[in-house]
Amino acid sequence: MAASLAGVRGTLSRAWPTWLTRDLRWLLAAAVTAYVLYITRNWRFPASNGVTFPGLWAGLVVGSSVVWRVARGRFGPVEYLVVLAVWGMVLGDITQFWSQAFRDLHIYVKAGERFLAGEPVYMTDLLTKRPDDLSNYPYLYPPLTLPLVAGLSLLPGVVVDWGWLGLSMGVAVWSLRRFGLSWPWTIAALMWPPFLQGLYVGNVAVLLLGLFAAAPYAGRGAGLAIAPVFKLYSGVATLWLVGERRRRELIVGVAFVVFVALVTLPLVGITSWQDWLNGLRIYRQSELALPNYLYGFGMPRYIPEIAWVVVASVVAVAALAVRGKLGLARLGLATVVASPTVFAHGFLVAVPSFLALRSVWLWAALGVTSVAPELGWWAAVGVAVAAWYLPALRRSPATSHDLHHPLGQAIEPWPDVTGRERPRQVRLPSPAERPAVRQPAQMAGRVTQVTDSARNVETAGGGPAPLPETRLRR
Repeated sequence: MAASLAGVRGTLSRAWPTWLTRDLRWLLAAAVTAYVLYITRNWRFPASNGVTFPGLWAGLVVGSSVVWRVARGRFGPVEYLVVLAVWGMVLGDITQFWSQAFRDLHIYVKAGERFLAGEPVYMTDLLTKRPDDLSNYPYLYPPLTLPLVAGLSLLPGVVVDWGWLGLSMGVAVWSLRRFGLSWPWTIAALMWPPFLQGLYVGNVAVLLLGLFAAAPYAGRGAGLAIAPVFKLYSGVATLWLVGERRRRELIVGVAFVVFVALVTLPLVGITSWQDWLNGLRIYRQSELALPNYLYGFGMPRYIPEIAWVVVASVVAVAALAVRGKLGLARLGLATVVASPTVFAHGFLVAVPSFLALRSVWLWAALGVTSVAPELGWWAAVGVAVAAWYLPALRRSPATSHDLHHPLGQAIEPWPDVTGRERPRQVRLPSPAERPAVRQPAQMAGRVTQVTDSARNVETAGGGPAPLPETRLRR
């Protein structure tokens, strides 16, 4: 048996470079490299009339790797994956700027304009082709949001655009800090396509991330019950409040939504709710006609709908098996799986699950997701789910020294949240547990005794001079 193993090892050593057989993590790095080159094979940078994207990316990765090796000395598969992912993000982000900015935000504004003008807000006809102006995609949020977007439509466009961007960036930074990232890592994380796309198109998903990031803290979980107003599938994360028995926050969140719906009902009317439900039905039919655009890269685009429902249900149930902040992180990942329509910004709630991975797997996932969303992004989700059951994939106290991990020495996201983060009740000690209090006379006698004893202490070599006599005077 030993001879057979030695023979296999010898064969591998002859077939593969020595550096590869010493560290099999290079196989993972090679696989991510091959994926990026394949996905971007037809890309041009920065636009369709530019240079070939794969050649530019590969040149920058190789050049940066050489510089790192010369300057820092150490250069392994983790360092290579860091370089790979960063250049994928930088180049991919630049190509984003050639697309339509604030397109999702302008969908909201146009819905507000139509509402104020008394025009139909929701879909009435089947969508059979991609609109030239991407802000002409249908508005899908319920009528209770119409007064809000109507208010936005009354403001100057430049105020809406830049005000929304500033607010979204503030929420994104705040959320990343809550997850446990330092300031440098937080700024760098904004380059990740889910953040960049969410900020660039003005999608509400960035603001909803703030509600998700705040949930583990005591008394701040009500936002999980509010988020489904905008993203219905966010209701998966709301189940965390049920599992944690945080009923008060759940009731507050639900009551707030009901209150807003009732208050806005005289403004929007009952028929607008009927129009909304009818519009969702038409949009569902439109998804079948334009799967490459309306599904994004959601699972229903690739597998039968019944299979997607089964997968989403299994992942959600598995996530609910864990309590505390890790349970919420897993439900964030389950939310992505449960979404029928997924675009890059839909991955924001998966950040805590990715941060729970060891460095090599985290940077492999970031490498895959550094370029435009494709089927490969689900491989990153698969690794994060597998880490729930395979300790070798996730961080632990023994692996807190992982190089180049955004959490530093922290093991899990939300490092400043301990346990279930419930308010602690301070219990006062009973009289029997309180320390005895000496009377002044007792203290005087004790001090005199100690002082007199100290004066008589001498060392074998003569010792120090006798201590001066000290008496406790009244």
